[in-house]
Amino acid sequence: MYSIEGTFEDFMDSLFRKYGKNESSKTNNVNDSSSDEDQNLTHLLNLLKFSPSNEQLEILKAKNQPVNGLSCAGSGKTTTLIIKLLAMELLDKINPARILAVTFSREGANEIQKRHKKYCEKLGIMSKINVGTFHSTYKRLIEQFTGKINVMDAAEQSGVLKKLCMKYIPYCNNEKYDSFTSLLSYNINNILFDKKSITSTSKFMMSGIQYDVYEKIVSEFKKYKEENNKLDFDDMQVKFYELISRNEDIREKVRSMWDYFVVDEFQDISKIQLEILKLMVSNPNNLITIGDDDQCIYEWRGSSIDYIVDMPIHFVGTKRIIMDTNYRCAGEILRCIIPSISKNKRRVEKDMKFANDGGSVNIVYCPSDLEGSFYVAKSICESKEYYSKLNEIAVLYRNHSQAMFIVDLLLRENIPIQLKNPEDLLYNNIIVKDLLNIIDFASNQDNRSLFKQVASKILKYMPTHSISNAIKDFEKYKNISWENAVLPYASKQVKEYILNLKSDLDAIGTLVLERSPIKQYIGILEDIYNNRIKFLVDKMGFNEVEITSIFSYFNTIAGQQTIEDFRRFNMLVKNLIKSFANTTNAVKIMTMHACKGLEFERVYIVGDTEDHCPNNFIEKKIMEMFGEDEARRHVEQERRLHYVAWTRAKKELYVTTSKEDMSRFLRESLIFNGSNEPVKANIIDINQDEVNYFG
Repeated sequence: MYSIEGTFEDFMDSLFRKYGKNESSKTNNVNDSSSDEDQNLTHLLNLLKFSPSNEQLEILKAKNQPVNGLSCAGSGKTTTLIIKLLAMELLDKINPARILAVTFSREGANEIQKRHKKYCEKLGIMSKINVGTFHSTYKRLIEQFTGKINVMDAAEQSGVLKKLCMKYIPYCNNEKYDSFTSLLSYNINNILFDKKSITSTSKFMMSGIQYDVYEKIVSEFKKYKEENNKLDFDDMQVKFYELISRNEDIREKVRSMWDYFVVDEFQDISKIQLEILKLMVSNPNNLITIGDDDQCIYEWRGSSIDYIVDMPIHFVGTKRIIMDTNYRCAGEILRCIIPSISKNKRRVEKDMKFANDGGSVNIVYCPSDLEGSFYVAKSICESKEYYSKLNEIAVLYRNHSQAMFIVDLLLRENIPIQLKNPEDLLYNNIIVKDLLNIIDFASNQDNRSLFKQVASKILKYMPTHSISNAIKDFEKYKNISWENAVLPYASKQVKEYILNLKSDLDAIGTLVLERSPIKQYIGILEDIYNNRIKFLVDKMGFNEVEITSIFSYFNTIAGQQTIEDFRRFNMLVKNLIKSFANTTNAVKIMTMHACKGLEFERVYIVGDTEDHCPNNFIEKKIMEMFGEDEARRHVEQERRLHYVAWTRAKKELYVTTSKEDMSRFLRESLIFNGSNEPVKANIIDINQDEVNYFG
């Protein structure tokens, strides 16, 4: 490997000897009569075999002022950033140790580091730049000034918080747990610590979490961390913010460590991270940020569209350079989504272009999410041309419940899949767990523990205290049946229902004992669970159609199995998921949020309806509580999320939706494009008979 010593001309001459001068003599969007500096950049670009767009070139040449590169989806952001780092080192003679390069995820940092190393190998030099995350940088600096710290890993943090949420949040499920953790992260990232500032936000009011519950969980979580001498990732942000903002000596020492700052994915920055960045940067003219305001999708955990849009306010003199050419998405895919994202008011206006023609957009009208799941699974199974590259297929969804049928169907066909969320598995669904518990209780009605789990789900028209008393009596007196424990607390009308419930449970128990298929008693089960469904829909915000789909699924696919077969299959699923975890050839199934930064030849977006995206129930609630401006902010973030999901597709895009409830973002995309020309989308209109299970 060559070392970078002597003049730049010496270095370039060594490269010419390796690659030949002809390779470096081509022009590369740089004027032939430009300065020696421009010519040196041209030589470097040719050696790297990179032909930048005018906007990319402008970023590579920018210096002596704050720079904000606005990079549209698929515009070559990472490549541009890496070559900018190389140019700073090789052309501007900046010591890599004096450059702090950060991004927001470990995966993102590793990807930049890996690609930087590859470019250096092309040049025959060592890669000396170090790319980290905000959190790894904070950890390093905290330890430098205060001593070693122990950081909780994500699994431990999740485990502790889930137990606390189950302890304090009534009827806690995955959605409520997610709501709490996003609220906690939102407050910390926005530097909100007192009751007044926390409870006055729309985020808190929409969470459905009482402040005393929030405070208890936060207090016990803090106690756990103190007892175990640990910090979580958010603690590191707070600790470092306090260090650098309150201690001038430490602040000056931090500022003296680096001369140049490069921030990737700047649209994801939160208030506390922005304030820390301002305190760390001694000379804003040496700050470079790259990101895309249209891909700001993490406001729910503390980032804000305002920070990237208003960067010229935070760092005066900022030069904004827009990379507006998409090299990822085929033309038809990008043409369809531009009209939708352009409707956002809070964004930097762009003239987005595509580099590749062709591509296909396929809109699939389905009667429900369940039929949409059948269509997607069947489409994947029949796409034999993708069998050797299943990793080029992604299924994207807004809510966990949208994915579970697709996961189940693909696994039944032994199609390798990889999940980011275990909630996507059917047997992890809270309603499926309830139904399985009721079936188990029907088969063993003397089981006190099972009765305690199902009592509130099967006993209609009884107040909570009466159910609690019946549970206590059933546990206390071993010689009575569950119905005799309940009847003393039931009114005359309810007593008749209890006796009918006993008869229904006996019928289920008999059918289970006879190894009958689930479909033979799913109707009885639905009648028993009906009151619980009403509670989940009215009080817990569950979608009634999604719940109905679960029963439909048990009537079709899973309904062909006995309960023992269904449980065995679920055990097999666990093993399959583990075995597929390390394969490179598997369909990727993930949320719209998790897909950012990724790309696939074929993408399925499932259930693209108003119910899911933007979720009109939440929109109306925000409108009622906070007014039009907050509701529009919610819709604009959801529109950005829709844009992110859409622009993951390189060649083929399939979107399942409903004619009656089509997402407004999809309507915006199908009506016209930027030139008022007809959008070239294939419409696939299916009905229930056409999507019967294919297995």
